[in-house]
Amino acid sequence: MYVIAEAAKKAGDKLSRDTLKDALKETNYNGVTGTVKFDSNNDWVRDYLTLTVKDGNFVMADK
Repeated sequence: MYVIAEAAKKAGDKLSRDTLKDALKETNYNGVTGTVKFDSNNDWVRDYLTLTVKDGNFVMADK
């Protein structure tokens, strides 16, 4: 939601589906799961956060 809100701010007063789509391409948002950004195909570009359970605790999985 924060990513869309940030893109809507960039689109400004001329907010529409097209201006929002274009603004998303230019938006890099730093959230709790890392940086959210989009490529030229409007696909989300980021590493996946993979957790595993070790000794009863969640830990980052080895890549």
